[in-house]
Amino acid sequence: MKKVGLIINSDSKKYLSLFCLLLLTVMVSGCASTSSNNPDPWEKWNRKVYALNKGIDKAIAKPMTLGYKAITPDFVESGISNLFSNLLDIPNSANNLLQGKNSSFSL
Repeated sequence: MKKVGLIINSDSKKYLSLFCLLLLTVMVSGCASTSSNNPDPWEKWNRKVYALNKGIDKAIAKPMTLGYKAITPDFVESGISNLFSNLLDIPNSANNLLQGKNSSFSL
């Protein structure tokens, strides 16, 4: 019995890849279209809040972080980072305990 199959040579692969890329581009660009019939009712508010957040970041948060990094020794920064890392591990530990994974549960 002779096997019959699809023979794909390098030219066919090239055209198939090009077709798939074109199809993907068309599919993705269809999602990117916007409708001007339904504008964002919160756009003015969002822009004002964004500007406020940007101003606070520039005037307060960035100078505070630069000052903190300048005056805090590396071992203190490391200790504070470890503290918050350990606090964030509490939910993971509770999850492991509830799943019965006692070997990975630690406080």
